[in-house]
Amino acid sequence: MYYPWPGHHREGVMFEALDIAMNYLRRTGYSEPHIEELAANIIWEAYRNGVRHRIALANRAIVAIERSSAEKFSASTSMTRQVSFYPQLT
Repeated sequence: MYYPWPGHHREGVMFEALDIAMNYLRRTGYSEPHIEELAANIIWEAYRNGVRHRIALANRAIVAIERSSAEKFSASTSMTRQVSFYPQLT
């Protein structure tokens, strides 16, 4: 796996954050091969912007990936017929 952070950051908080995020994402069904790279890039960007807590870094990646997935799902279903999960009253 390619990690976007420089060599002097190979230990520590970013790896811990990536482990936390990937553990959660795999358990919730995000098993596509590109997800780990996407999460690593999101964590690196947050780290560069000053976030240093492993849980906060992991959460940034999780939220961004889930939000992206929800937006894709919403866009794909908006073009199809909306299905109601509630019974129709006639």
